[in-house]
Amino acid sequence: MNDIDRKRELIVESAIKRFSHFGIQKTTMNEIADDISVTQPSLYHYFPDKMSLVIAVVEKIMADYFEELEGKLATLNNLGEEFIALLVCRKKFIKRYFMLNLTETSPEAGQIQNACYGVMEHARVRESALVASLITKAIHIGEVASVDADKMSKLYLDAITGLSVFVLIPIKNKFSPGEDEFDLIFERQKELSAVFLSGLKSFGSDSETLL
Repeated sequence: MNDIDRKRELIVESAIKRFSHFGIQKTTMNEIADDISVTQPSLYHYFPDKMSLVIAVVEKIMADYFEELEGKLATLNNLGEEFIALLVCRKKFIKRYFMLNLTETSPEAGQIQNACYGVMEHARVRESALVASLITKAIHIGEVASVDADKMSKLYLDAITGLSVFVLIPIKNKFSPGEDEFDLIFERQKELSAVFLSGLKSFGSDSETLL
């Protein structure tokens, strides 16, 4: 890694610490520069505005998420265990970076969401393809029935994501969810995963039956 890449990575890491603790909207570029003792012109040389830095932060978090998730999945060969590994990894990252508030509805949050849409959409597609590959592998070894893996992957991810939203909506006026909320989401997602896996084992090749 050359000096330019190292300095850029240092700035991103500093921004992640600030954003995940105070939130994006309450963090200034000056604070990030001060944290790592760089001049403001130097900071703006790498990131011309705050939004470009936010995008780089989200890209880094998503890259770390998939690196960790794929590493865990590489050691498993059972769809039920793989679903749990996915949930554990999701919980860890959502909890750690919840203060980024990418699902908030304020005007500035809307701008952030729009700027990060491409990164998040790429992550969504990648995660869906990853789960589809797990389901396809399970079909090949006879663990589950023959189904449309792509369709079932999207359905599963939509379902577990929907559970997160359902649990968090009642506490939207709190500063942030507590351990109890994150644990509740995780337990509900595990229960749903067990039901989903049972359905994949029970039904035939007509994926409409699963709906």
